[in-house]
Amino acid sequence: MLVSAGQDATVIVWNVLNGKAMRKYRQYVKPVTSAVFDPHGQFIVSTSTDGYYRITFLNGPKSNRMSYIVARYRLMFVQISPNGRYLLFSDHAGRLVLVDYENEKQVRQFVRAKEETVIPGEFAFAAPNYVVHGNGNSTGITIAHCNTGDTVEKIQTDSPVLTIDINNLHKVGVAGLQDEQLVFFRIP
Repeated sequence: MLVSAGQDATVIVWNVLNGKAMRKYRQYVKPVTSAVFDPHGQFIVSTSTDGYYRITFLNGPKSNRMSYIVARYRLMFVQISPNGRYLLFSDHAGRLVLVDYENEKQVRQFVRAKEETVIPGEFAFAAPNYVVHGNGNSTGITIAHCNTGDTVEKIQTDSPVLTIDINNLHKVGVAGLQDEQLVFFRIP
């Protein structure tokens, strides 16, 4: 299965074998900016430009729920931690907001320079306790602890970070930079 987010305010679950839509959810009024499956394939988390995120359960007794992140800005992207405990949102103002999924409580914010928009792939979870993110339009990578928010490590780069990918099994990451170089780093 694959999930997509649409400007038409829909979330669609696709069958990757035949390319056909399996389910279509119209749960928002404004455009949906991102949608991802949880690590176990039980639910979808989606975000919208209205500042809401929605958890949609695919099967089972749990009901769908909608929550609001106290934000003045549009939610842009979401990621789910590998253990399924945390949701990490980015907004249009460049903030990263960490939410404890089970308790639906905001754990912390990682604030970046004003007006530095977070782009897709520019932040990631490093299982199970770290958030890794680029530093917006400036250079560098920050590794922070989920629970405390403390910066564990800052890695200087020659140009802005466009994408980050983490291999949790080997505790390494790679960042793709604007100048088409790659930076490899270790996760604590």
